[in-house]
Amino acid sequence: MGEVVFARVDERLIHGQIMTAIAPSSGANLILLVDDAAAKDTFMKGIHEATGSSKGMKARVLSNQEAIKHWEKNQFGNNKVLLITQTIEGMHDLINSGVKVDKLNVGGKSQKPNTVSIINEVSITQAEFEMLKDLNDNFNVEIYVQALPNMKRVDYKNVIDKFK
Repeated sequence: MGEVVFARVDERLIHGQIMTAIAPSSGANLILLVDDAAAKDTFMKGIHEATGSSKGMKARVLSNQEAIKHWEKNQFGNNKVLLITQTIEGMHDLINSGVKVDKLNVGGKSQKPNTVSIINEVSITQAEFEMLKDLNDNFNVEIYVQALPNMKRVDYKNVIDKFK
């Protein structure tokens, strides 16, 4: 049975920092990028899979439904998975559908209107906070905000303070 060894929300999907700073320390042998738009775009899917496979790991791009079916069928096989979604909503849907995630790193969500800045690299809306709260409260997911492993880490309890 496989396991999610690192779960991350990052709107930039698979990029250089993922491959140089996060993937090597994650213990993963497979990167699963779960994003409906990326899964439908054959060109971008190829780029993400090639980029993710460049450091001796394998990378796959799946839609949300494909990832859920793959989990239900065999819990991602025997793989140690670095799971990436572009949105908090996407990760919430996966976990709510049964994908087992113990810890969630929110690492890249740019500032937009109606968002609250948690760190320079991460800003979230009230609705996204509510989804994180649900994951923490009902699925016992340890949530933290951190752009890169060597940067400041903000634990969920400090995120709560931003929404009081």
